[in-house]
Amino acid sequence: MKIATTIGEMYSFAASPVEAIKLYEGSGFRYLDCDLSIFESKHPFATENWKDLIFECKETAEKLGFSFVQAHARPTPIKGITLKRAYLV
Repeated sequence: MKIATTIGEMYSFAASPVEAIKLYEGSGFRYLDCDLSIFESKHPFATENWKDLIFECKETAEKLGFSFVQAHARPTPIKGITLKRAYLV
Protein backbone atom coordinates (compact mmCIF):
# COMPACT_ATOMS: atom_id res chain seq x y z
CA MET A 1 0.00 0.00 0.00
CA LYS A 2 1.22 3.48 -0.84
CA ILE A 3 0.61 6.08 1.83
CA ALA A 4 0.78 9.62 0.52
CA THR A 5 0.30 13.17 1.65
CA THR A 6 -0.53 16.25 -0.35
CA ILE A 7 1.86 19.15 -0.80
CA GLY A 8 -1.16 21.45 -0.60
CA GLU A 9 -1.24 20.97 3.17
CA MET A 10 2.07 22.85 3.37
CA TYR A 11 1.17 25.86 1.20
CA SER A 12 0.53 27.90 4.37
CA PHE A 13 4.04 27.21 5.62
CA ALA A 14 6.01 27.42 2.37
CA ALA A 15 6.73 30.18 -0.12
CA SER A 16 6.11 27.85 -3.10
CA PRO A 17 5.11 24.29 -3.97
CA VAL A 18 8.81 23.45 -4.33
CA GLU A 19 9.42 24.63 -0.78
CA ALA A 20 6.38 22.63 0.35
CA ILE A 21 7.97 19.48 -1.08
CA LYS A 22 11.20 20.18 0.78
CA LEU A 23 9.29 20.40 4.07
CA TYR A 24 8.40 16.71 3.76
CA GLU A 25 12.06 15.63 3.69
CA GLY A 26 12.68 13.23 6.56
CA SER A 27 8.94 12.79 7.23
CA GLY A 28 8.81 9.13 6.25
CA PHE A 29 6.55 9.74 3.27
CA ARG A 30 7.73 8.49 -0.12
CA TYR A 31 4.67 9.47 -2.13
CA LEU A 32 3.27 12.94 -2.62
CA ASP A 33 0.08 14.20 -4.18
CA CYS A 34 0.32 17.48 -6.06
CA ASP A 35 -2.58 19.73 -5.11
CA LEU A 36 -4.02 21.05 -8.37
CA SER A 37 -7.11 22.71 -6.96
CA ILE A 38 -6.66 25.69 -9.23
CA PHE A 39 -10.26 26.80 -8.85
CA GLU A 40 -9.17 28.42 -5.58
CA SER A 41 -7.92 31.99 -5.68
CA LYS A 42 -4.17 32.57 -5.54
CA HIS A 43 -3.31 28.94 -6.25
CA PRO A 44 0.40 28.63 -7.10
CA PHE A 45 -0.27 26.67 -10.30
CA ALA A 46 -2.79 29.18 -11.65
CA THR A 47 -0.08 31.29 -13.24
CA GLU A 48 1.51 31.73 -16.65
CA ASN A 49 4.59 29.72 -15.67
CA TRP A 50 2.71 26.68 -14.36
CA LYS A 51 4.60 24.25 -16.63
CA ASP A 52 7.99 25.40 -15.35
CA LEU A 53 6.74 25.11 -11.78
CA ILE A 54 5.45 21.57 -12.35
CA PHE A 55 8.82 20.45 -13.73
CA GLU A 56 10.65 22.15 -10.86
CA CYS A 57 8.42 20.28 -8.41
CA LYS A 58 9.11 16.99 -10.19
CA GLU A 59 12.89 17.54 -10.14
CA THR A 60 12.89 18.53 -6.47
CA ALA A 61 10.75 15.56 -5.49
CA GLU A 62 12.99 13.12 -7.38
CA LYS A 63 16.14 14.54 -5.76
CA LEU A 64 14.57 13.97 -2.34
CA GLY A 65 13.37 10.44 -3.18
CA PHE A 66 9.66 11.23 -3.57
CA SER A 67 7.28 10.08 -6.29
CA PHE A 68 4.00 11.75 -7.19
CA VAL A 69 0.77 9.75 -7.12
CA GLN A 70 -2.91 10.68 -7.33
CA ALA A 71 -4.04 10.18 -3.77
CA HIS A 72 -6.44 12.98 -2.90
CA ALA A 73 -9.33 14.63 -4.65
CA ARG A 74 -11.48 17.56 -3.67
CA PRO A 75 -15.21 17.37 -4.21
CA THR A 76 -16.39 18.99 -7.40
CA PRO A 77 -19.35 21.32 -7.06
CA ILE A 78 -22.55 19.80 -8.41
CA LYS A 79 -25.37 21.90 -9.81
CA GLY A 80 -27.24 23.28 -6.83
CA ILE A 81 -24.58 22.29 -4.28
CA THR A 82 -22.00 24.86 -3.25
CA LEU A 83 -18.38 23.85 -2.65
CA LYS A 84 -18.73 24.56 1.07
CA ARG A 85 -21.75 22.25 1.28
CA ALA A 86 -20.01 19.58 -0.84
CA TYR A 87 -17.36 19.19 1.86
CA LEU A 88 -20.08 18.42 4.39
CA VAL A 89 -21.81 15.75 2.29
